[in-house]
Amino acid sequence: MPLRYIAHQAYVVPRDPPWGSGGAALVLSCPVVIITFDAIPDRDRLAAALRSSLPPMLVVQVPAAVLGLVGAFGLLTGARAWPLTLLALGALAYRLVPELLFRRVVRHCWRLYGRPTAWQIDATGVRRITELTDSLVRWEAVTHARVLPAGDLVLAVVGRQVLPVPTADLPPVDRDDLLALLRERNLIPGQD
Repeated sequence: MPLRYIAHQAYVVPRDPPWGSGGAALVLSCPVVIITFDAIPDRDRLAAALRSSLPPMLVVQVPAAVLGLVGAFGLLTGARAWPLTLLALGALAYRLVPELLFRRVVRHCWRLYGRPTAWQIDATGVRRITELTDSLVRWEAVTHARVLPAGDLVLAVVGRQVLPVPTADLPPVDRDDLLALLRERNLIPGQD
């Protein structure tokens, strides 16, 4: 169950009166919204977040397409055995190899993200706590954010890294506060 509370972050600002007879302090209190929630891992949602973030696998697809085109050209010239084999291998590699590599990426990420996780989102950043890790990604490290159609959030972090945050199950109030925080930091456009 999500927990939402407003903490007050206090700043002490020294103020010296103009007549110099000692110092006084002005204490400013700024409200900070903190959203904490627990998330049960979902492999399909993790895969959707990763699929939306990965670039096209051109390193595999371009050679496979060239292989298929050579096979198609061979078929047009009249040969039968080797062009058909090249065409079949090219089509298979173009379609199958990227999917196998993607499944490997998901399996690798599942080792870390496939555990019950406590999340804390506040003015400092996004904290992810599991039995293995306790990590904080500060807002300064986040380059942009994207809300997936299912409602989850993907934060792009410097260095081509992503942080999938399972926000689809958050109550609407917390979700709106989170989106407002992201808009305030210019991480997502003004529209949902």
